[in-house]
Amino acid sequence: MSLERLSAEAVNESSLEALEHRHRYEAVRRFCAGRRILDLCCGVGYGSAIVAAEARSVLGVDLSRDAIDEAERTFGHLDGVSFACGDAVEWLEDADRMRDVDVLLCFEGVEHIAEKERLLDALVAVAGSGTTVIFSVPNSRRYEEDNAFHLNNFDREAVDRWAARFATPAEIWEQWHAQGSYIGREPAPATPPAPLLAPVPAEARPHGWATHYLVLVNADTAEADESARMSWAVEPVNARWLESLRRANRELWRTNARLADTDMRPRGTYAAAAASVIDRWKSRALAAEKQVRATAHAAASYEEIRNRQAVKAALTTAKHIRRMRDRVGL
Repeated sequence: MSLERLSAEAVNESSLEALEHRHRYEAVRRFCAGRRILDLCCGVGYGSAIVAAEARSVLGVDLSRDAIDEAERTFGHLDGVSFACGDAVEWLEDADRMRDVDVLLCFEGVEHIAEKERLLDALVAVAGSGTTVIFSVPNSRRYEEDNAFHLNNFDREAVDRWAARFATPAEIWEQWHAQGSYIGREPAPATPPAPLLAPVPAEARPHGWATHYLVLVNADTAEADESARMSWAVEPVNARWLESLRRANRELWRTNARLADTDMRPRGTYAAAAASVIDRWKSRALAAEKQVRATAHAAASYEEIRNRQAVKAALTTAKHIRRMRDRVGL
């Protein structure tokens, strides 16, 4: 299993990435009430802490010793919460360990495990014993994600195939990023946020385009709390990020045009002047590329899905400017 996780500090930030990670655990808390929970691929343990408020006990397991050490430091003091280092598939295949588990949670862990067929067989076996199994995967194949940490990629069709393997009918929940508008008075300090629940029409959720999928087996979802299915992050991050991307794109296009113009100037008489201009615009091209890379990285942590076309445009522009730099010998 490869390593990719949020730190305990990052998961508490007011960012879309942190929100979507927390939201998965918040949405399934009701299934954990009074039960013994195994939080597989728990990372630094923030999800174990969330469901611990309802659960009888929670055991978080992760392959990374560093992650488990951080989980124990941050959340090990909570009643009924413990952590252990171990391999996910081997843990699932250990009947003695799984005998004490009522609910298995595995959020954003499946795509990191190389032995996916062995993992699926283990999940099916655990569910076959009556244990509630809930896991999530990103819709990475649909969105053509290039993530070195992901050893498996999923889309809705792949999720449907996995769900069909369980003897008990599995329910599939979709997780979406929602864009919206908020109007209200400026809140007073320490004012708790008002509950928000907006209807989402079916046409706003086209089949196969959710950002993540949750698969629930042996879970009584008939009385699922709808309010738990929507969580909000009201932050001006999106506007700031888009403006940063627009500025980086404008600078790249300007630099591209100037480099192209300089490269087409005649040689000989203008050689010295051209060399000076080229050096100046080379520096600006490097600075512009650095800004695009930083912006693309920010996109991966915030608006990786909704603004994917804008990111691809920026990266395409970066490739173009690199070709122009090659022409002038950078």
